Amino acid sequence: MLGLNNLIQSDKDLTKKKFMEYADLINSITIELEAFTRKLNKIYQEKKQNITGRNSYDS
Repeated sequence: MLGLNNLIQSDKDLTKKKFMEYADLINSITIELEAFTRKLNKIYQEKKQNITGRNSYDS
């Protein structure tokens, strides 16, 4: 995502078409990042529950 951001910032001839292509790439990255974050959070919650015997939503 950082690489894409750098590419956008350095593009001196940013047309609407290129901008939309970049937007599509950002959308793909966002979807992948969201899925990864949810999976990572699920693993974290499972490990925490195994260690403490309760999940983080318990008081």
